[in-house]
Amino acid sequence: MDLFRIERFGAECLDEEDVKAKEMHLHKLIEQRRKKRKSNISEEDETKTLKKKKKKKLADDTEECKQEIVVKEKKLKKKKKKQSDDEEDESEVEKQKLEKKKKSKTKVDKSIENALENSEDESSILREDSTDKRSKKKENSLEGVEIEEINEQIEEENEEKHNNDDLQQEPEKEHSFPILGKQVHRSKGPVKRNLPRWLAEPKIISSRTDTHNEHKIEELDFLSCNTIKNLERMGVKHLFPVQSHVVPTVMDMFKNKKPCFPCRDICVQSPTGSGKTLSYVMPVIEAMSKNIIRDLQCLVVLPTKDLAAQVKVTFDQCVVGTNLKVGLVAGVKSFAKEQESIITARPTGFHTLIDILVCSPGRLVDHLKLTPGFSLAHLKYMVIDEADRLLSDSYANWLALSMKSVQADSSHKIFPLTPAKFSKPFQHVQKFLFSATLTENPEKIATLELFNPILFLSQSSRKKKDDDQDVEGEEQPPEDQEVNLKTYVVPDQLKERMMVVEAHQKPLALLYLMKNEDHQCALCFTNSIESTHRLFLLLQRFKDIKVAEFSSKLNETQRKGILRDFRQQKVNLLIATDSMSRGMDIRNVDLVVNYDAPNNAKTYVHRVGRTARGGEEGEAVTILQGKEVFHFKKMHQSLDTARPIKKIRINEQAFEEFEDDYELALRDLKTKVQSEKKKI
Repeated sequence: MDLFRIERFGAECLDEEDVKAKEMHLHKLIEQRRKKRKSNISEEDETKTLKKKKKKKLADDTEECKQEIVVKEKKLKKKKKKQSDDEEDESEVEKQKLEKKKKSKTKVDKSIENALENSEDESSILREDSTDKRSKKKENSLEGVEIEEINEQIEEENEEKHNNDDLQQEPEKEHSFPILGKQVHRSKGPVKRNLPRWLAEPKIISSRTDTHNEHKIEELDFLSCNTIKNLERMGVKHLFPVQSHVVPTVMDMFKNKKPCFPCRDICVQSPTGSGKTLSYVMPVIEAMSKNIIRDLQCLVVLPTKDLAAQVKVTFDQCVVGTNLKVGLVAGVKSFAKEQESIITARPTGFHTLIDILVCSPGRLVDHLKLTPGFSLAHLKYMVIDEADRLLSDSYANWLALSMKSVQADSSHKIFPLTPAKFSKPFQHVQKFLFSATLTENPEKIATLELFNPILFLSQSSRKKKDDDQDVEGEEQPPEDQEVNLKTYVVPDQLKERMMVVEAHQKPLALLYLMKNEDHQCALCFTNSIESTHRLFLLLQRFKDIKVAEFSSKLNETQRKGILRDFRQQKVNLLIATDSMSRGMDIRNVDLVVNYDAPNNAKTYVHRVGRTARGGEEGEAVTILQGKEVFHFKKMHQSLDTARPIKKIRINEQAFEEFEDDYELALRDLKTKVQSEKKKI
């Protein structure tokens, strides 16, 4: 051991304490190794026992499976034996039947042979008598028929056997392929559109604007005294159905508004001349009249500069007596003057000079890109008038840029972090959509990002009887009726008629309406600028009719002058394109003429909406060719109106008094058109 210790631990480790400690350490290591060996041996034994148990289980399972297979084979053999016995019995029965039939056949054959022998004997005896020959032929033919009938019966019986065999084999095939359930054919009902709740359940408004639906201004408690005075100064004595529904709901939203919960958006579809402009002007002014700090908080977007100028005038009249200022950005003035009117540069930075901005989409985009300091960061209200046109593809860019400018304030750097940076909550822009033909295209509506919107939908308050009489009906539609935004409404006070003439008689039909029917202020629509200009040149020959044209070809001063003369009735007939069909409010228009047939129901609604405005009566006449009548009537049936369109019947002699002057006017038209082409 001493030698072992010296070799193991060295010569220096000869102290007793060190030697004992090291010996104890070696003993521990030896014991640990022994334990490991024992544990390994026990684990190996356990694995061996587990393997033996598994082998026994597999052997037992295989024996049980073999026994089950043997039992199944025995059962199958028994079934096969039974089937074979049954088949043998059936075959014996069939053999017996066949034997019986063969016996019957042999009997028939014998009877036939006997009959033939007898017939031969008789023929040898009675060869001279022709009558007997004929009788023999008949008998032979009858016997042949009987033989054929017997053969047919035998064939039918054989076919029945084959069919019975097939029927006996078919159920076996059916059982080989199990069918789960039963195929029940149910008749499917009509498919209904799956619309959002705000589109499927709108608030219905009557389209009538007569005294039955009046709400006098003096009795209203949700408008301030200043607003009531301004409305009385404008000549407004009562609210129309659209105004009496929209304005109170918006005012209630403003009063009951929660600090962190935005107001709901508003969508309105109402016929032309029903007072949509005032329905958004009044609540916006009421909400902003108490503002102290001047910021651009309301943006009103309209498709044309003429309509924007008209709405700006309405705002100016309603803003009297308040601290609010309204700006116009629509291309009426130069770009530099518009910049000076909306924003100024001060030592502290840029400051806005307006609270409400009325604009066209193109000019708005120009100012957002080119005017320094102009933004919509403080915007609270966005009004989109004629929304279906502004959401079309040609005006698609303005909405994205304006929403980007609204959210630009949150994209700035927020350092250093101070409580003031977090004091301003999230600013939601409440949107107001107005149109006589509001779109229901989900792709276009989604770009607006509407918040829990409310839809106000005008429907005709008259129903149609079988005798084509108009009767007053309820405002609410039936429960089963599906709400459709494409069923446009025309004013109830509008009288609609049509004239069917040939193409060369259309100018004569227009002259007939102006001269034989006493119309002082008529508006005529065409489909193009060229046809507008040519019709204007043609009718200048008739001096008793004061004619003017209105199109985008004219400059701003010319258009303003023509509208002023038309409002003052210095012009009796104004020929215009569809640029004037939207939103223009011209009083005293008693006749609208569709010189060219409208392409769709939307265009027709906006054209005829220039008359019968504000509860007044008006008339619309459409001049058609024979091939256009069917399509026009089909389009008119899609409108929400109960009045059938009437036809003006004209005699052939009605145009004779205009023919001479008409021929001279055509000659003058040719010379004028040629001279204009030379100038170009």
